[in-house]
Amino acid sequence: MNLYFKRVYSYQMKPMKYIFVSVLLALGGIMPAMGQTNTGGGQQPPQEEKNKIQSQSTNMNENLANPVILEPSRSAQSPGFYRGQTETLRRAVDFNKYDAKSWLGYYKAERYSYYTKTSNDINTEQQSELDKIVDEMSQYVPTSYEFNYAKYLNGNHDIRLFGFLAKAYEINPKATELFDQFVSYYELTGDAVRKTDWCKKLNESGEIPKEIMEFAYNLLVSLDENAVIITHGEMDSHSSFIWQTVKNHRKDVLILYMDLLEKPEYREKKFRELGINVTASPYTNKAAFVAEFLQKNSLKRPSYLATTVAPDLIRPIQSKLFLTGLAFKYSEKGFDNLPVIAENWEKKFRKEELAKKIAQGSVSAKINMNYVPGLLLLRDYLLS
Repeated sequence: MNLYFKRVYSYQMKPMKYIFVSVLLALGGIMPAMGQTNTGGGQQPPQEEKNKIQSQSTNMNENLANPVILEPSRSAQSPGFYRGQTETLRRAVDFNKYDAKSWLGYYKAERYSYYTKTSNDINTEQQSELDKIVDEMSQYVPTSYEFNYAKYLNGNHDIRLFGFLAKAYEINPKATELFDQFVSYYELTGDAVRKTDWCKKLNESGEIPKEIMEFAYNLLVSLDENAVIITHGEMDSHSSFIWQTVKNHRKDVLILYMDLLEKPEYREKKFRELGINVTASPYTNKAAFVAEFLQKNSLKRPSYLATTVAPDLIRPIQSKLFLTGLAFKYSEKGFDNLPVIAENWEKKFRKEELAKKIAQGSVSAKINMNYVPGLLLLRDYLLS
């Protein structure tokens, strides 16, 4: 087997085509000033009308229980599943405009129906539809937890909307779905102390499965000292942040979460710290952006992509990517990666959770498929 085949083996095997599927999550901390939060001025019904609606809603819900809409990172559901739930929840909010829980479920179902297996990008038309839902929520449930959370989520990590996230937490501090949003916010704003606080909360919440935490540990040990890695899913990104901030593991590594790199101020700050200038934009051509970043940054520090990164970002530069376990190292010259995979698997990787049986089709099962390419290469290496 020549060196090039070693590099691209996992791409050429048709049965492996689903392995590099990005795990899309939405994760989310002690809060600074609350900021501007819209908590009033919405349309409110007369009390008699509200009582009548609530009574009718109760009777309706006895026959039709609205589904709980979990993020794809928690449920591993398909876009088609969410499209089906959208219709049910739209009927629920049409029946009772003041049902905040149904509004949030409707918003989530609509949003997650736009996600694909490898991307959670939302185009202009889709964003417009989401904006309409949030605008309606502001009319009927403006003071609710559900509106404030949806308003922040709809901003796609817009730090100017932090007041809505803070208000949602004030209303319901037990809502663990907010925790990863706080982690991302404090990563964006460069507040290391509060980021650590919220990583601790997220870690203690049980939101991230043990299998994902083990995956993140093994992802980080796949990297050279002082490496920089681009991750593409909130589950592997935030679990890696937890290992660094809470468990003091691989603090030498710089983790760049792709969704956050789409924010210009954050991206420019990180690139100034690295001493590089990337002209390509992740908005107009994400693959070109990743390729230019890796080419320039690899001259200064070891540079990697997590195997969870979308295939569309990997294919244009696959001849320069070398699997080291759960990450691809970028190299213009190439290197013999098989001994590295062997050492990582045999000496560095943790395998306690891998040895356990997990539910087929779960998020953990899907992300664990990222181990397969390395194991296939390791098998051929040991047999050669």
